[in-house]
Amino acid sequence: MLRDAYREQCEAMIEGGADAILGAALAALEPLGIDVIGMSCATGPAEMSEHLRFLSQHATVPLSVMPNAGLPSLGKNGSVYPLQPGELADALEDFVTSYGVGLVGGGCGTTPEHLRQVIERVRGREVVPRTPVVEPSAASLYSAVPFRQDAGVLMVGERTNTNGSKAFRDAMLAGDWEKVVDIGREAVREGAHLIDLCVDYVGRDGAIDMRDAASRLATASTLPIMLDSTEPPVIEAGLECLGGRAVIN
Repeated sequence: MLRDAYREQCEAMIEGGADAILGAALAALEPLGIDVIGMSCATGPAEMSEHLRFLSQHATVPLSVMPNAGLPSLGKNGSVYPLQPGELADALEDFVTSYGVGLVGGGCGTTPEHLRQVIERVRGREVVPRTPVVEPSAASLYSAVPFRQDAGVLMVGERTNTNGSKAFRDAMLAGDWEKVVDIGREAVREGAHLIDLCVDYVGRDGAIDMRDAASRLATASTLPIMLDSTEPPVIEAGLECLGGRAVIN
């Protein structure tokens, strides 16, 4: 299960001496009681700036950032990272003062000299206070969807529901999971904000059906999932298969 795999990874990193475990998706992780959320590696500070600005405006937990020494390019001997130590220190100092970041470090391409200059710039500084605006949302693996929409209505796609769609019910009973996924994708194309997923059907093992459906929709659909069932084990089965932050109906 996703939860168990993540726990095993975290335990191994803590045992190996990791100082912090980073969260990566605000809507999914913030409600779980995390200590810090931020961005790490993959890009340089320039590419992280707008994402970090969003976290600064909306995250209620402390922020971290650990960029590479710039966006890498391929050189004759492998990856080349363009930012010099002073340039990385400039960027992280700006993040601390502008966005209220409280934990900084370096990713790929950073050297002891990069980190020495970063420490020289920010050591001992007070964390700048922020006034985040909380935006309650659901989330898939790919995006967050606020519950409050500008149009005033949160649209829920109901076709992935055994009680509301004969086509979906027949596909599930036949084990035609490709068709099930196609029906879910139709909701995306039609402008839904969430997908309602209900597999309840008399005589069926709902937990098994939910795992089969939810595990596929988790990666096939960009929309968050609303798990819809009267049976707690069915809801639990769905939650174990979904990343992001689901809604329970």
